[in-house]
Amino acid sequence: AAATPVSSASNGTNYYTWGSCAWYVFEKRSSMGMSVGNGWGDAKSWASNAQAAGYSVNNTPSVGSIMQAPAYTNGSYGQGHVAIVERVNGDGSILVSEMQFGGGLGDKSTRTISASNVSSHNFIH
Repeated sequence: AAATPVSSASNGTNYYTWGSCAWYVFEKRSSMGMSVGNGWGDAKSWASNAQAAGYSVNNTPSVGSIMQAPAYTNGSYGQGHVAIVERVNGDGSILVSEMQFGGGLGDKSTRTISASNVSSHNFIH
């Protein structure tokens, strides 16, 4: 579905569907002064599209990085999932903020990803 563009100070226009995980990550990164592409497609494509655009992508989280889960992994569905790393804990677990994980459009939540599960995600820096 086509999104209603939302103006964003540092990243241009947000073309992602309002209330989706991608829309949230775009807005959150903008508010942090960090860039993100506005045409990376579904969350499942973000790691490859970010890498093609020159972003560093690895399995190591950092505050402000984008956590990406490919399709049908780590609780994501066919479109994948993205979230923002809010904190990296001393035990290797991370706290993420996100939208539309286990809820509908616009449903914002936080959760902790266990240290043993962190490396199964991609992180876009």
